[in-house]
Amino acid sequence: MDFPHLPTPVAIDQSIAVTILVLLGATIIWLKNKFDKRVVSALGRQIPADQSHQTSRNRPSLEVLYASPSITTTREVEVDVVAVHGLGANVDWSWISKHGAKPVHWLKDPDMLPIVVPNARIIVYNYDSRWHSDAPQNRLQLCGEGLVAELHRFRGQDNTRRRPIIFVGHSLCGLVILYALLYADCTEDFKYLSTQTVGFAALGTPFRGTQMQSLAKKVAWILDPTGSHLEQDGKHLEDKVHDFGVLRGKLAIPTCCLIELYVSNYGKKVKLPGLAGRMVVEEESAHIPGWARVFLKTDHFNLNKFEGPNDRSFLSVSEEIQKMCREAKSVLERR
Repeated sequence: MDFPHLPTPVAIDQSIAVTILVLLGATIIWLKNKFDKRVVSALGRQIPADQSHQTSRNRPSLEVLYASPSITTTREVEVDVVAVHGLGANVDWSWISKHGAKPVHWLKDPDMLPIVVPNARIIVYNYDSRWHSDAPQNRLQLCGEGLVAELHRFRGQDNTRRRPIIFVGHSLCGLVILYALLYADCTEDFKYLSTQTVGFAALGTPFRGTQMQSLAKKVAWILDPTGSHLEQDGKHLEDKVHDFGVLRGKLAIPTCCLIELYVSNYGKKVKLPGLAGRMVVEEESAHIPGWARVFLKTDHFNLNKFEGPNDRSFLSVSEEIQKMCREAKSVLERR
């Protein structure tokens, strides 16, 4: 008996399978949110607005977490450390680890970065980086310009514009810092900011883009078709990174790329914890040849979170920031 010819099963590329599963998870979340809202509405209760998002829009753009050395010492603030959180994160929890016995805020807790760089003022930049729902119509250039304008205003209030500054950026928002410095350097009123920059620590920044970008765009559209997010235009990004390389060389800005070594369980982000993990920012994108690099034994989502003063990743990151602080004066003198 002859059997009809059956087509040979086509092997599905793992990346395609992952994309399908993540998009499926995003769709489930979207449907669940819509269903929950309809149930609440049917019960006659008012649906509360997202208070956290509304509140963040009215908060100061720059907040000091560690102001200065103790008044019992004669030391003075020598440098400002400005941290910029990643895409889709929040200034209140982005730098906090909850994996240990108690939450640890490595930029604020007295036994973390403040004790490593006691002569620094540590500041966080509060901006709206949402990309998946109720997102602002924004782009990297505008975020960079906003950071420059806010720093100019903030440091002008206490006459500290000439104080050296070190930037710490997580993920895509390392590019916000890059755009900010390029904008400052070509704008007369802000040019001093680039010349006062004495360090840039990039935690998992995709200088050459990331494969996750296209997936994030699809998820964002599913969760909110009217939303927006910060895009990475390939060729345009290449040009910007090149321009920053020129600026970095001209000013000899100490730059360190902190690179993840572990895959990230991004399936957990869309309620599919069994989904196989992937690298979010590959080494080839997180590091530019010739720039300093440090590998951290963690995944992308924990590059900016440390469990305590003995956390190996914290020791590596804080050592780089400490070195930038220590050499700030000599860096400026050489310019």
